Amino acid sequence: MIYLFNFILVIFLLFYCCNYNYESLYNDEKEIIGVVTKIVKKNNNVQLIIAGKEKIIANCYQCDFNYEIGTIVKLKGYFNEIKENSNFNLFNYKKYLMSIKIYKNFIFIDYEYLKSSNSIIYRAYNIMNKKIESLKSSYFLKAMILGDTSFFDESIYENYKINGIVHLFAISGMHVGVIASLLTIILKKFLKNYTYLIIFPILIFYMLIINSASIIRSVLMYVSTYSVKIFKLKISNINILFYLFSINLFINPCAIYNMGFLLSYTIAFFLLLSSRKIAKISNYFLKALMVSFISFLASLPIIINSNFEFNILTPFINVLIVPFVSIILFPLSLITIFIPIFDDLLIVLLNGFDILNVFFSNNS
Repeated sequence: MIYLFNFILVIFLLFYCCNYNYESLYNDEKEIIGVVTKIVKKNNNVQLIIAGKEKIIANCYQCDFNYEIGTIVKLKGYFNEIKENSNFNLFNYKKYLMSIKIYKNFIFIDYEYLKSSNSIIYRAYNIMNKKIESLKSSYFLKAMILGDTSFFDESIYENYKINGIVHLFAISGMHVGVIASLLTIILKKFLKNYTYLIIFPILIFYMLIINSASIIRSVLMYVSTYSVKIFKLKISNINILFYLFSINLFINPCAIYNMGFLLSYTIAFFLLLSSRKIAKISNYFLKALMVSFISFLASLPIIINSNFEFNILTPFINVLIVPFVSIILFPLSLITIFIPIFDDLLIVLLNGFDILNVFFSNNS
Protein backbone atom coordinates (compact mmCIF):
# COMPACT_ATOMS: atom_id res chain seq x y z
CA MET A 1 0.00 0.00 0.00
CA ILE A 2 2.87 2.36 0.81
CA TYR A 3 4.54 1.67 -2.56
CA LEU A 4 1.24 2.21 -4.36
CA PHE A 5 0.61 5.47 -2.48
CA ASN A 6 4.15 6.69 -3.26
CA PHE A 7 3.73 5.82 -6.95
CA ILE A 8 0.45 7.76 -7.16
CA LEU A 9 2.08 10.67 -5.34
CA VAL A 10 4.95 10.74 -7.85
CA ILE A 11 2.51 10.81 -10.79
CA PHE A 12 0.51 13.59 -9.13
CA LEU A 13 3.66 15.67 -8.48
CA LEU A 14 4.86 15.25 -12.06
CA PHE A 15 1.50 16.36 -13.42
CA TYR A 16 1.20 19.22 -10.91
CA CYS A 17 4.73 20.60 -11.43
CA CYS A 18 4.64 20.31 -15.23
CA ASN A 19 1.36 22.23 -15.38
CA TYR A 20 2.18 24.82 -12.72
CA ASN A 21 1.77 28.37 -13.95
CA TYR A 22 2.06 31.26 -11.51
CA GLU A 23 0.39 34.60 -12.22
CA SER A 24 1.75 37.56 -10.28
CA LEU A 25 -0.58 39.56 -8.03
CA TYR A 26 1.23 42.74 -9.08
CA ASN A 27 0.82 44.53 -12.42
CA ASP A 28 2.46 47.92 -13.05
CA GLU A 29 2.05 49.56 -9.62
CA LYS A 30 4.27 52.55 -8.86
CA GLU A 31 3.99 52.06 -5.11
CA ILE A 32 4.15 48.85 -3.08
CA ILE A 33 3.77 48.21 0.64
CA GLY A 34 5.27 45.23 2.41
CA VAL A 35 7.48 43.81 5.15
CA VAL A 36 11.25 43.78 4.66
CA THR A 37 12.37 40.14 5.10
CA LYS A 38 15.96 40.45 3.87
CA ILE A 39 18.49 43.26 3.39
CA VAL A 40 21.71 43.10 1.36
CA LYS A 41 23.93 46.20 1.07
CA LYS A 42 26.87 46.36 -1.32
CA ASN A 43 28.76 49.30 -2.86
CA ASN A 44 26.02 51.81 -1.89
CA ASN A 45 23.41 49.59 -3.54
CA VAL A 46 20.54 48.13 -1.51
CA GLN A 47 18.64 44.95 -2.27
CA LEU A 48 15.51 44.06 -0.30
CA ILE A 49 13.15 41.14 -0.29
CA ILE A 50 9.67 42.45 0.40
CA ALA A 51 6.67 40.40 1.49
CA GLY A 52 3.58 42.23 0.25
CA LYS A 53 0.82 40.70 -1.87
CA GLU A 54 3.59 38.25 -2.77
CA LYS A 55 7.37 38.14 -2.32
CA ILE A 56 9.29 40.49 -4.61
CA ILE A 57 12.90 41.59 -4.88
CA ALA A 58 13.48 45.36 -4.72
CA ASN A 59 16.68 47.17 -5.73
CA CYS A 60 17.86 50.71 -5.16
CA TYR A 61 21.10 51.98 -6.71
CA GLN A 62 23.28 54.53 -4.95
CA CYS A 63 20.99 54.92 -1.96
CA ASP A 64 20.90 54.06 1.74
CA PHE A 65 18.50 52.04 3.87
CA ASN A 66 18.81 52.20 7.64
CA TYR A 67 15.92 50.06 8.85
CA GLU A 68 15.82 46.52 10.20
CA ILE A 69 14.27 43.31 8.94
CA GLY A 70 10.60 43.28 9.88
CA THR A 71 10.08 46.95 9.00
CA ILE A 72 6.93 47.73 7.01
CA VAL A 73 7.75 50.22 4.23
CA LYS A 74 6.21 51.89 1.21
CA LEU A 75 8.47 51.81 -1.86
CA LYS A 76 8.07 54.17 -4.82
CA GLY A 77 9.41 53.16 -8.22
CA TYR A 78 8.64 50.78 -11.05
CA PHE A 79 8.71 47.10 -11.95
CA ASN A 80 11.55 45.85 -14.13
CA GLU A 81 11.59 42.56 -16.04
CA ILE A 82 13.78 39.77 -14.65
CA LYS A 83 15.64 38.56 -17.75
CA GLU A 84 16.77 35.04 -18.57
CA ASN A 85 20.54 34.60 -18.78
CA SER A 86 21.69 34.78 -22.41
CA ASN A 87 24.79 32.59 -21.91
CA PHE A 88 24.33 28.86 -21.26
CA ASN A 89 27.25 28.73 -18.81
CA LEU A 90 25.93 31.47 -16.51
CA PHE A 91 24.04 31.25 -13.24
CA ASN A 92 20.32 31.45 -14.03
CA TYR A 93 19.23 34.28 -11.74
CA LYS A 94 15.60 34.24 -12.93
CA LYS A 95 15.14 30.55 -12.08
CA TYR A 96 16.85 31.07 -8.73
CA LEU A 97 14.36 33.82 -7.83
CA MET A 98 11.48 31.60 -8.98
CA SER A 99 12.79 28.86 -6.69
CA ILE A 100 12.27 31.15 -3.68
CA LYS A 101 8.85 32.28 -4.95
CA ILE A 102 9.97 35.65 -6.35
CA TYR A 103 8.62 36.56 -9.80
CA LYS A 104 8.91 40.36 -9.83
CA ASN A 105 11.78 42.84 -9.62
CA PHE A 106 10.97 46.35 -8.33
CA ILE A 107 13.37 49.29 -8.79
CA PHE A 108 12.67 51.83 -6.05
CA ILE A 109 13.88 55.42 -6.03
CA ASP A 110 12.28 56.46 -2.75
CA TYR A 111 10.92 54.75 0.36
CA GLU A 112 8.83 55.64 3.37
CA TYR A 113 8.90 54.03 6.81
CA LEU A 114 5.43 53.02 7.97
CA LYS A 115 5.90 50.93 11.13
CA SER A 116 7.71 47.95 12.62
CA SER A 117 6.22 44.48 12.48
CA ASN A 118 5.15 42.87 15.76
CA SER A 119 6.37 39.45 14.58
CA ILE A 120 8.46 37.64 17.20
CA ILE A 121 10.39 35.99 14.33
CA TYR A 122 11.73 39.32 13.02
CA ARG A 123 12.45 40.57 16.55
CA ALA A 124 14.47 37.44 17.33
CA TYR A 125 16.42 37.79 14.06
CA ASN A 126 17.26 41.45 14.78
CA ILE A 127 18.37 40.65 18.35
CA MET A 128 20.69 37.91 17.06
CA ASN A 129 21.93 40.16 14.23
CA LYS A 130 22.77 43.05 16.59
CA LYS A 131 24.54 40.69 18.97
CA ILE A 132 26.61 39.26 16.12
CA GLU A 133 27.47 42.67 14.61
CA SER A 134 29.20 43.68 17.86
CA LEU A 135 31.75 40.86 17.47
CA LYS A 136 34.97 40.77 15.43
CA SER A 137 34.02 37.45 13.85
CA SER A 138 30.64 38.82 12.68
CA TYR A 139 31.23 38.00 8.98
CA PHE A 140 31.63 34.30 9.84
CA LEU A 141 28.89 34.21 12.51
CA LYS A 142 26.36 35.78 10.13
CA ALA A 143 27.07 33.02 7.62
CA MET A 144 27.24 30.17 10.12
CA ILE A 145 24.33 31.19 12.40
CA LEU A 146 22.06 33.24 10.11
CA GLY A 147 23.00 31.78 6.72
CA ASP A 148 23.96 35.24 5.37
CA THR A 149 27.14 34.96 3.26
CA SER A 150 26.96 38.50 1.83
CA PHE A 151 29.57 39.75 4.33
CA PHE A 152 32.30 37.37 3.18
CA ASP A 153 35.29 38.78 1.34
CA GLU A 154 34.86 37.77 -2.32
CA SER A 155 38.28 36.07 -2.53
CA ILE A 156 37.64 34.05 0.65
CA TYR A 157 34.22 32.96 -0.57
CA GLU A 158 35.69 32.01 -3.96
CA ASN A 159 38.18 29.72 -2.17
CA TYR A 160 35.26 28.04 -0.36
CA LYS A 161 33.55 27.48 -3.72
CA ILE A 162 36.69 26.01 -5.32
CA ASN A 163 37.14 23.64 -2.37
CA GLY A 164 33.48 22.61 -2.48
CA ILE A 165 32.68 23.59 1.11
CA VAL A 166 30.11 26.35 0.52
CA HIS A 167 27.49 23.86 1.74
CA LEU A 168 28.83 24.40 5.27
CA PHE A 169 27.23 27.86 5.27
CA ALA A 170 23.80 26.66 4.15
CA ILE A 171 22.10 26.05 7.48
CA SER A 172 21.35 22.35 7.24
CA GLY A 173 21.77 18.93 8.84
CA MET A 174 25.16 19.62 10.39
CA HIS A 175 23.93 22.77 12.13
CA VAL A 176 20.68 21.20 13.28
CA GLY A 177 22.53 18.12 14.56
CA VAL A 178 25.05 20.18 16.55
CA ILE A 179 22.36 22.42 18.08
CA ALA A 180 20.20 19.40 18.98
CA SER A 181 23.20 17.60 20.50
CA LEU A 182 24.20 20.59 22.63
CA LEU A 183 20.61 21.07 23.81
CA THR A 184 20.34 17.36 24.62
CA ILE A 185 23.51 17.48 26.74
CA ILE A 186 22.23 20.53 28.64
CA LEU A 187 18.60 19.45 29.06
CA LYS A 188 19.02 15.75 29.79
CA LYS A 189 20.08 16.52 33.35
CA PHE A 190 16.72 18.17 34.00
CA LEU A 191 14.19 16.53 31.65
CA LYS A 192 15.77 13.10 31.06
CA ASN A 193 13.52 11.44 28.43
CA TYR A 194 11.47 14.56 27.60
CA THR A 195 14.16 16.77 26.10
CA TYR A 196 12.29 16.78 22.77
CA LEU A 197 9.55 18.95 24.40
CA ILE A 198 12.12 21.77 24.46
CA ILE A 199 14.32 20.83 21.50
CA PHE A 200 11.51 20.55 18.92
CA PRO A 201 10.08 24.07 19.52
CA ILE A 202 13.59 25.63 19.59
CA LEU A 203 14.55 23.99 16.28
CA ILE A 204 11.24 24.94 14.63
CA PHE A 205 11.61 28.54 15.86
CA TYR A 206 15.19 28.66 14.47
CA MET A 207 13.88 27.23 11.19
CA LEU A 208 11.30 30.03 10.93
CA ILE A 209 14.00 32.65 11.58
CA ILE A 210 16.35 31.36 8.86
CA ASN A 211 13.63 30.12 6.46
CA SER A 212 15.79 28.39 3.83
CA ALA A 213 15.17 25.15 1.92
CA SER A 214 18.04 23.28 3.60
CA ILE A 215 17.10 24.11 7.20
CA ILE A 216 13.40 23.41 6.56
CA ARG A 217 14.36 19.95 5.28
CA SER A 218 16.79 19.33 8.16
CA VAL A 219 14.53 20.46 11.00
CA LEU A 220 11.40 18.75 9.70
CA MET A 221 13.42 15.58 9.04
CA TYR A 222 14.82 15.67 12.59
CA VAL A 223 11.42 16.31 14.18
CA SER A 224 9.66 13.70 12.02
CA THR A 225 12.31 11.01 12.57
CA TYR A 226 12.31 11.39 16.34
CA SER A 227 8.52 11.64 16.45
CA VAL A 228 8.30 8.30 14.62
CA LYS A 229 10.65 6.77 17.23
CA ILE A 230 8.77 8.30 20.16
CA PHE A 231 5.37 7.12 18.97
CA LYS A 232 6.76 3.87 17.51
CA LEU A 233 5.34 4.41 14.04
CA LYS A 234 6.35 2.12 11.18
CA ILE A 235 7.54 4.70 8.66
CA SER A 236 11.04 4.50 7.17
CA ASN A 237 13.33 7.54 7.13
CA ILE A 238 13.42 7.41 3.32
CA ASN A 239 9.62 7.63 3.18
CA ILE A 240 9.67 10.56 5.62
CA LEU A 241 12.23 12.32 3.38
CA PHE A 242 10.11 11.63 0.29
CA TYR A 243 6.95 13.03 1.93
CA LEU A 244 8.78 16.18 3.04
CA PHE A 245 10.15 16.57 -0.49
CA SER A 246 6.62 16.17 -1.90
CA ILE A 247 5.16 18.75 0.50
CA ASN A 248 7.91 21.21 -0.45
CA LEU A 249 7.22 20.76 -4.16
CA PHE A 250 3.47 21.05 -3.66
CA ILE A 251 3.93 24.38 -1.86
CA ASN A 252 6.44 25.66 -4.42
CA PRO A 253 7.02 23.59 -7.61
CA CYS A 254 9.75 26.04 -8.69
CA ALA A 255 11.87 24.91 -5.71
CA ILE A 256 13.22 22.31 -8.12
CA TYR A 257 15.35 25.13 -9.62
CA ASN A 258 17.01 25.78 -6.25
CA MET A 259 20.47 24.20 -6.01
CA GLY A 260 20.35 24.14 -2.20
CA PHE A 261 16.98 22.39 -2.27
CA LEU A 262 18.20 19.74 -4.72
CA LEU A 263 21.50 19.15 -2.92
CA SER A 264 19.84 18.93 0.49
CA TYR A 265 17.34 16.25 -0.51
CA THR A 266 19.59 14.34 -2.91
CA ILE A 267 22.51 14.00 -0.49
CA ALA A 268 20.17 13.12 2.39
CA PHE A 269 18.53 10.43 0.23
CA PHE A 270 21.79 8.72 -0.74
CA LEU A 271 23.17 8.92 2.80
CA LEU A 272 20.00 7.24 4.09
CA LEU A 273 20.35 4.52 1.44
CA SER A 274 23.94 3.93 2.55
CA SER A 275 23.38 4.35 6.30
CA ARG A 276 23.64 0.63 7.17
CA LYS A 277 26.95 0.20 5.36
CA ILE A 278 28.30 3.44 6.84
CA ALA A 279 27.31 2.29 10.35
CA LYS A 280 29.40 -0.88 9.95
CA ILE A 281 32.62 1.15 9.54
CA SER A 282 34.31 1.50 12.94
CA ASN A 283 37.23 3.71 11.91
CA TYR A 284 36.22 7.39 12.24
CA PHE A 285 38.45 8.61 9.39
CA LEU A 286 37.18 5.94 6.98
CA LYS A 287 33.58 6.64 7.99
CA ALA A 288 34.06 10.40 7.39
CA LEU A 289 35.70 9.65 4.03
CA MET A 290 32.80 7.36 3.04
CA VAL A 291 30.18 9.99 3.98
CA SER A 292 32.12 12.67 2.10
CA PHE A 293 32.58 10.46 -0.96
CA ILE A 294 28.88 9.48 -1.10
CA SER A 295 27.85 13.14 -0.68
CA PHE A 296 30.27 14.15 -3.44
CA LEU A 297 29.00 11.53 -5.91
CA ALA A 298 25.36 12.33 -5.10
CA SER A 299 25.89 16.05 -5.59
CA LEU A 300 28.15 15.79 -8.67
CA PRO A 301 25.42 15.87 -11.38
CA ILE A 302 23.72 18.86 -9.72
CA ILE A 303 27.01 20.77 -9.27
CA ILE A 304 28.11 20.15 -12.87
CA ASN A 305 24.68 21.18 -14.17
CA SER A 306 24.76 24.40 -12.11
CA ASN A 307 28.45 25.39 -12.03
CA PHE A 308 29.75 23.50 -15.12
CA GLU A 309 32.86 22.48 -13.14
CA PHE A 310 33.88 20.46 -10.09
CA ASN A 311 36.91 19.84 -7.87
CA ILE A 312 37.94 16.19 -7.79
CA LEU A 313 39.69 16.76 -4.43
CA THR A 314 36.44 17.88 -2.75
CA PRO A 315 35.77 14.56 -0.90
CA PHE A 316 39.25 14.59 0.66
CA ILE A 317 39.11 18.30 1.52
CA ASN A 318 35.71 17.76 3.16
CA VAL A 319 37.09 14.92 5.30
CA LEU A 320 39.54 17.39 6.86
CA ILE A 321 37.43 20.54 6.95
CA VAL A 322 33.92 19.29 7.82
CA PRO A 323 34.94 17.75 11.20
CA PHE A 324 36.90 20.90 12.05
CA VAL A 325 33.87 23.08 11.31
CA SER A 326 31.23 20.79 12.89
CA ILE A 327 33.22 19.86 16.03
CA ILE A 328 35.12 23.11 16.68
CA LEU A 329 34.11 26.19 14.65
CA PHE A 330 30.31 25.90 14.72
CA PRO A 331 29.95 24.97 18.44
CA LEU A 332 32.44 27.74 19.29
CA SER A 333 30.39 30.16 17.16
CA LEU A 334 27.27 29.34 19.20
CA ILE A 335 29.18 29.77 22.47
CA THR A 336 30.71 33.08 21.29
CA ILE A 337 27.27 34.65 20.80
CA PHE A 338 26.45 34.06 24.48
CA ILE A 339 30.00 34.41 25.86
CA PRO A 340 31.79 37.09 23.71
CA ILE A 341 35.12 36.48 25.47
CA PHE A 342 35.65 33.58 23.03
CA ASP A 343 35.54 35.98 20.06
CA ASP A 344 39.34 36.42 19.95
CA LEU A 345 39.89 32.66 20.00
CA LEU A 346 37.39 32.24 17.16
CA ILE A 347 39.21 34.90 15.10
CA VAL A 348 42.53 33.05 15.52
CA LEU A 349 40.93 29.77 14.40
CA LEU A 350 39.22 31.48 11.46
CA ASN A 351 42.54 32.94 10.27
CA GLY A 352 43.98 29.42 10.29
CA PHE A 353 40.85 28.11 8.56
CA ASP A 354 41.19 30.70 5.78
CA ILE A 355 44.91 29.97 5.31
CA LEU A 356 44.07 26.26 4.97
CA ASN A 357 41.39 27.03 2.37
CA VAL A 358 43.76 29.24 0.36
CA PHE A 359 46.31 26.40 0.36
CA PHE A 360 43.78 23.84 -0.86
CA SER A 361 42.29 26.13 -3.52
CA ASN A 362 45.74 27.06 -4.89
CA ASN A 363 46.67 23.38 -5.19
CA SER A 364 43.36 22.15 -6.67
